[in-house]
Amino acid sequence: MTQYEKREIVKTLLQSGKLLPKEISVNCGISLATVYNVKRRLDEGVPLSHQKGAGRPNNLRSSIKLSILHRVRCKPYLSLRTLASRTGNKASYQTVRRV
Repeated sequence: MTQYEKREIVKTLLQSGKLLPKEISVNCGISLATVYNVKRRLDEGVPLSHQKGAGRPNNLRSSIKLSILHRVRCKPYLSLRTLASRTGNKASYQTVRRV
């Protein structure tokens, strides 16, 4: 069950008004924090859908990623630290490893 489905179930049960938040949590197997978060969002009038753009942003531009990948293909023997230093201090060696 996805987070969105859980929120919709909680929404319908809260709007029916027949169950308390703790009862919804126990009966549906949904955490009490999720139930209270949905209740708060409904009271504030905030939509339950996932906010676009939420989350950690990418830390490298696609052009830098492509240049790293090109260097790896041309010279696969270079170390991560060497590749990172050749990006012009735009990426650490851990970031290069993740690319």
